[in-house]
Amino acid sequence: MKAVEQLAIRAVLEQDRGLAFEALAKHPLVGSVEIAEKLTEAFWPQH
Repeated sequence: MKAVEQLAIRAVLEQDRGLAFEALAKHPLVGSVEIAEKLTEAFWPQH
């Protein structure tokens, strides 16, 4: 399993928004940190 997928799984299991962002930021299809930030906010809003 790829490292990005492992990070995404850990993010969900640990309820860790930072890991979710890291997984998105490292994903080859995301392309930029700015997009990763927007996606993280869309899927995992801060409370």
